[in-house]
Order: sequence, then C-alpha cells, then structure tokens
Amino acid sequence: MMWRNQRITAVRDRACLCLQGLLICTIAFLSGGCGTMPNSYVPATVGPIDNPQPGGPIEVRISTSQDNAFVGDNLYFSVIIRNRGNEPVWIPRNPDVLLSWVYPNGQRDSFMREFPPEQYFSDADAILLKPGQQMTRTVVVKTYFFPKPGITEFRALVHASRNTNPGLHPFWHGQTESNSFGVMVKNPKKKVLRGEQISGMAAPPPPSS
Repeated sequence: MMWRNQRITAVRDRACLCLQGLLICTIAFLSGGCGTMPNSYVPATVGPIDNPQPGGPIEVRISTSQDNAFVGDNLYFSVIIRNRGNEPVWIPRNPDVLLSWVYPNGQRDSFMREFPPEQYFSDADAILLKPGQQMTRTVVVKTYFFPKPGITEFRALVHASRNTNPGLHPFWHGQTESNSFGVMVKNPKKKVLRGEQISGMAAPPPPSS
C-alpha cells in the first residue's frame, strides 16, 4: 500500500511539473513581440531574391538601389504592383503598402497597421490596370534603431480592402507579398574631425604675432 501511495504521489508531481512547464511556455509565447521573436532563417543574400508570392492577378516586386547602407541611413524601396493576369483589374490608387524585414540574427520586425475589411472606392480612388501594366510606390525605412549590422532582408506586403462600390468590377482585394531584397547594413560612419573644426565648431583663430 505504501509503495502504491508513493507511486501515485510521483505521478502527480510529474504531472504538476508538466503543467507548470506548459504554462511557462505559453506565457513566454504570448509575451513575445513580432519584432523580438527569433527565427531559424538568417538572411544571407545581398540584392533581389526571386521569391514573390502573387495574389491572383496582382504581383508585387520590391527593389532599391541601396544594397549597401549604414545604420542611420534612410532606405528607399520601390514597390512595383503589376497586373500579371489576362484581364483588366481595378486596384486602389493608393493601396496599403507595408514592409517587413528580417535582421541578421533572424529576428523579425515590421510596420504594423490594421486594415478595414471593406471600403468604398470611387473611380477617383482607384486605377484600372490593364494586363502587363504596373504602378510604383515608394516606401522609406529609417534604420537608426537597427540593433546590429549585417544583411537585413526586406519584403513588401500590398493590401486592398474589399470595394463596396459595385460599379468598379473586377476589383482586386486581399493581400500579396513581394519578393525579398537583402541589404548589407553596416555600422554607422565615424565622424572625422578636420583641422579647422573641433567637435563640429570652428577652431579659434591663431594668435596674432
């Protein structure tokens, strides 16, 4: 009887430890932010990566002339939105464009914004893209808060709410992601003091003879 009681107590203790571990893991998962969650993927390519994820007839691509930059620089990305389908399609004239990126250590960050599920777009708010036509939007990313140098990989997401105006048809809605683009972000430039400047101020004049 004593052996059975000890066995029951041991099983109960192990169950309590498992529940406590599950609770700790759950709390850790829920408290982690999108920008601080580590990921096994680590960027390794500088320049464009051909991996777009088209959403129906709309394809999005991202590019920049700044494949090398310094922490603190502004990065300017061109987001190209193209109708790759066989029929004309309406899209918002100013669609929602958000950027996400992966730091050199695998941590992820992004612009955060909520989208309304539907919206009224008039013909002044939208543009008709014929097959093969495209439009370009520019997005700026400030890098002064980037935690460390290295290759950072960027990707654009384009979103459009469902149009409640039945007069514009077909109207593309939903979201689609672009290809990725890797940028080598280096440590900030060191300021070099010239002979005529001291800490950014003009040097005092030499003594008169």
